[in-house]
Amino acid sequence: MMEWQNEVWIAISGLVSGISSYIFGVKRTKKELEGMTLDNVEKSIEIYRVIIDDMKQNIQELLNKVDHLEKMVEELKKENDELKKRI
Repeated sequence: MMEWQNEVWIAISGLVSGISSYIFGVKRTKKELEGMTLDNVEKSIEIYRVIIDDMKQNIQELLNKVDHLEKMVEELKKENDELKKRI
């Protein structure tokens, strides 16, 4: 009779051990996934920062070109006005 009870206790303890391992394993896996997700978000943010910095530089270069062209237009207008007066 004792052997039967021992086998039941072994089966119950194995079942409890398996269930608790599963539960803790799921929690651990979720935490690892959250950590990986956070790492991926941080990497994405860094990539976007680089892209934004590049775009800022491009915009500044274009603004400088626009300023230069506006000055040239003003100079050409003045020159055109002077030439019209000569005619």
